[in-house]
Amino acid sequence: MSPVFPSGKAEGLSTRLWRLQGAQVLVPKTDRSGVVANAIPTASTRPLLWTGLRQHPARLSWRNAPAASSYTLRLANSQWVKTYVQPRSSFEWPAELTLKRGDLIRWTISCTDRPEEAERGEFWILDADAHERLENAERIVAGIENLEMRAFAQALTSAEFGLYDDAINIFDTMLGLGLKKGRVALLHRLCITILTDMKDKAPSNANGQLRQWTSSRIAVHFTSLQSCLPAGMGNPAMLGPSHTSARAEASTRLAA
Repeated sequence: MSPVFPSGKAEGLSTRLWRLQGAQVLVPKTDRSGVVANAIPTASTRPLLWTGLRQHPARLSWRNAPAASSYTLRLANSQWVKTYVQPRSSFEWPAELTLKRGDLIRWTISCTDRPEEAERGEFWILDADAHERLENAERIVAGIENLEMRAFAQALTSAEFGLYDDAINIFDTMLGLGLKKGRVALLHRLCITILTDMKDKAPSNANGQLRQWTSSRIAVHFTSLQSCLPAGMGNPAMLGPSHTSARAEASTRLAA
C-alpha cells in the first residue's frame, strides 16, 4: 500500500498562489534530467530513491554504478517479483509490466556477479483518490499566469501529494534559469522545506543514501539561501531546528 498523504495538506503558500490567473500546468517527465546547478549534489538514481509517481517511470537508472559485465534489476511488490539482466545500469521499464494505482514497488539494481554492490529504493503509484485530488489541485495551478509562480506552485503541489521526484525536477530546472535574487531565495527556501519533509517522512528502513543526499542538498540550499538574504536575516535559528540539524549532519558527513 502506498503512503498516505492527508487531503488537508494542500494548504499554505501553494493555496495562496492558486488564486492567480493563467494557462497550463508544468508536469515534468519522471525520467528527464533537469539543469542542475553545479553545487547541488546529484541523486544516485532517477527517479529518486523514495518517491510517489503518477505512473511507472520510463526507466530506472543507477548513476555512477561500479563497472560490471552485467547488471540485474529486481522489481517486487506484495504479489510478485520480476528480475531483468542487461549490460547497462539504466533499465527501461519492462513493456509487459503494468502497475495499478496504489501499487508500492521495491527495486534493486545490482552488479550481477557482485550482488552485494547494489542500489535500492522504492516508489508508489498514487492511488485513485489521491490522483483525483491532485488533478483538481492542478486545474487551479493551471490558472497561475506568471510562469515562475506557476512552477513554484506546481512543485509544492507535487510534494504535498508525495511526488518528490516531480517537485525536485522542477526546482532543479528552475535553478538554471537565472531568476531574480528574490525568486532564488524563495526557491532555496522551498527546496529546504520539501527536502526536509521528504527526509522526515521516509521510513526508517529507507536506503541510507536517501538521507545522505537530502541532508547534503539541504546544506547547500541553506548556504545559498543565506547568501540571498540581507545581513542579519541568515541566522540559522530563523530556518528552524530541522534545517540546521540537517546542515550540521551533512557538514559532518562531508568532512569525514
